[in-house]
Amino acid sequence: METEDTYRHMEFKEFQLLKTPHELHKLATQCFFYIQQWIVESPFCSEATALMLFWNNYPFEAIRRSWKTKKGTNENFDIIKTVINNSEKGFYLKTDI
Repeated sequence: METEDTYRHMEFKEFQLLKTPHELHKLATQCFFYIQQWIVESPFCSEATALMLFWNNYPFEAIRRSWKTKKGTNENFDIIKTVINNSEKGFYLKTDI
């Protein structure tokens, strides 16, 4: 993964090779929505990365629309719901990011 384009277009097999919160954070700054969902579901995701993705997906607008949106119908909202649910469970790593 040397170029920015590699981060933007990634297969799940490649994603699974990332094993540190810092790698995921770097990826999160450059990737498309479908990869953001993988990041917030990863056990290597830091709380800082999850919160960055949360705020970058305009939570106020998504929540205003409805909390009852079906999974898979709104990528931004799926990420927001995942971050909220995982945060409540204490899922994310505390890091120096």
